[in-house]
Amino acid sequence: MTSVPNLRQPSNGNKWLFLLILLIPLAYSCELFKPATGTTHKPPKDEDDIGELQGPVKVNPETGEFERVTTMTEPMDTMHWTINPPDKFPPITSETTAENSNAGSTHALSGEVQYTTILLPFMTQQFSYGDTEVPKGSKRALQYYAGLKLALQDLQKDSVKLDLTILDSKYSEQEVNHLLSFEPSVQQAQMIIGTYRSANARLVAKYAKENQKPFVSPYSGSSNISEDNPYYVQVNPTLRTHCDAITKYVMQRYAPDQVILVVPNKPREIERLKIFQELRLQYLPKGDTTRFKELIISDESLDLKETDLVSQLLADRPTIFIVPSWSNETFIYAFLRKLKVAAQDFSEVMVFGMPQWMEYERADFELYENLNVHVSSNYYIDPYNPDIRNFKQRFFEEFGMLPQIDAYYGYCVTLYFLRLQQKYGKDFTQYLSNEEWSNLYTTYRFRPVFEQQTTGTETPARIQRYENKFVHILQFRDYYFQPAQ
Repeated sequence: MTSVPNLRQPSNGNKWLFLLILLIPLAYSCELFKPATGTTHKPPKDEDDIGELQGPVKVNPETGEFERVTTMTEPMDTMHWTINPPDKFPPITSETTAENSNAGSTHALSGEVQYTTILLPFMTQQFSYGDTEVPKGSKRALQYYAGLKLALQDLQKDSVKLDLTILDSKYSEQEVNHLLSFEPSVQQAQMIIGTYRSANARLVAKYAKENQKPFVSPYSGSSNISEDNPYYVQVNPTLRTHCDAITKYVMQRYAPDQVILVVPNKPREIERLKIFQELRLQYLPKGDTTRFKELIISDESLDLKETDLVSQLLADRPTIFIVPSWSNETFIYAFLRKLKVAAQDFSEVMVFGMPQWMEYERADFELYENLNVHVSSNYYIDPYNPDIRNFKQRFFEEFGMLPQIDAYYGYCVTLYFLRLQQKYGKDFTQYLSNEEWSNLYTTYRFRPVFEQQTTGTETPARIQRYENKFVHILQFRDYYFQPAQ
C-alpha cells in the first residue's frame, strides 16, 4: 500500500497546488475509521438544461462590494496544512484493502464498511510537479474536495465506517467510460457520487442502472440524463422544478390575470411557456381555467423599439412578468430597460427570471432593484447564519482560504449521502422522501419522479429518477439577492 505523506505548511505559493499534488495518482482510498476485515472540451449544453449549480451575485457584508461566489476573489497565496495523527486521520492510499460484505442487505449493519466512489474533474493530466499554477478547470473540483474532507471529519465523530475512493474524471467521456469498465473501486462501490458534465452523468447513470447501484449527481440539472432509473439521484433541480417553484410563489400571491409570460420568438423558448401553463392548473381553484397571458417578442432591435409594454401593464394592481429565458443576455437587459421606462406611470411591476441572471457579466443592479427582480435558485448562502460563519472559519483554519460554493456542495452532499448509506445500506434511495435536511446551502427534499401516463393506465408508473424538489426564490433587495419575502 502506498501512502501519500502528510504535508507541512509551505512558506508560500499557490494554495491549490498542494491539494492537487495529493490527487496526481488516479485513485485514492481512505477507510474511515478502522481497517475492514478480509477529451477535455465541454460540449454544448442542452438548451433546456437549467445548468450545473452556480452561485449568485451578492454583496460581501464586510466590503460592501458585489461578488460572484463561484469566482475565486481572494489572492492566491499559501495553503495551510496541519499534520494529523495517522490513527485519527488514516492516510489516503492508492489501493483498496477492504472487502465488500453484506452488499445485498437493505439496511447497513453495525460495523459494516460502506464502499463509495467519487468522480470529479481534477484535470490532473494538465498538471505536473514543476507547475506553479493549478489548471483553471481544477479549482471547482478542489473546492468540492476540500468540503468533502471536512465532511469526513464529521463522519468520524459519527463512527461511520466507509471505504472512499476518489477518481479524476478529467472532464472526459473516454476517461469515464474507462473507469466504469476497468476500475475495481467503481465495480466494488455500493454508491457513486459525482461527475460535472451532463454527458458524463449519462454514462454513469446508465452504468448505475445496469448494475443496480445508486448514483448521486450533485451538478447536472438536465431532465434527460436517464429514463426508468430508480438508481439515479439528482441533487440539482431540473428546469421544470424551477418553473414550478416560481409558479407556486406567484400563484400564492397574485391572480393569474396579473401574470404575463415573456420570451423571445424562438421555438425552444416558446416551448417553456407550456410548462408554466401546465403548472398553473395545480394552483387554481377547481374549475378555474384562467391562463397566464403570453408575450412573444419578435423584435430583435437592441432597444426593443417595436415592442409595446405599456399596453401590458395594469393600473390598479401589480403586473407580474415571468421571463423563463437566459441564453441571450442582450435580450434580457433590453427587456428590463424597456420595462423600467414603460412602468414609470403605472403601479408596481415584478419580474421573475432564471438562476443564470445572477451570473450575467453586465448586470445592471439598478434595474434589478427598481423592477423588483426575483429569480429561482438552487442554493442560498446566508452570510449572517452562525452555521455558515462557523463553516467559513473552520474551512479557513484548515485550508487558509475561504470556501466557495463548490465547497458547500462537497461538504453537504458527502455528509448527507454517506450518513444515509450507513443508515440504510445500498437501498437508501427508498427512504429519501423521509430524510429531508435543511443544510448550509439548500434543503434536500428528494421525491421520486414518475413517468407520465395516459388516463386509464392500470400499470404502476415507473420511477424515472429521484430529484431534489426544493428551490429558493430569491429577491434582489437592498442590492443583493436574498430570500424573497
